[in-house]
Amino acid sequence: MNTTSKQLPDDVEARLYEATRWITQDEEGYEKLKQFLAQELHHLQDKHEQVLSEIENLIAESSGVYGLHLNGDPADWQWLIENGWLEETEKALTQNKTKEQS
Repeated sequence: MNTTSKQLPDDVEARLYEATRWITQDEEGYEKLKQFLAQELHHLQDKHEQVLSEIENLIAESSGVYGLHLNGDPADWQWLIENGWLEETEKALTQNKTKEQS
């Protein structure tokens, strides 16, 4: 059944296949699809927050990345952030903190 270029887990592919069948149905099918997509979005948001939390914990509990410079010197988190290695991650962490505070 998996014909996509990127591999999806079989359970996700099966749910997507079922959801696409709803599109060709009546208003009830549209509502089922809308509900399905809302559930998937909620699931992805939960996973996103979980990953961000794990990254925050990793940063809080470690000094940085060893071996990055290939000379044994550590690349501390601040250096990684300041030099753009974690630019998108830093943006996501900042947005997540702002969201939690509001």
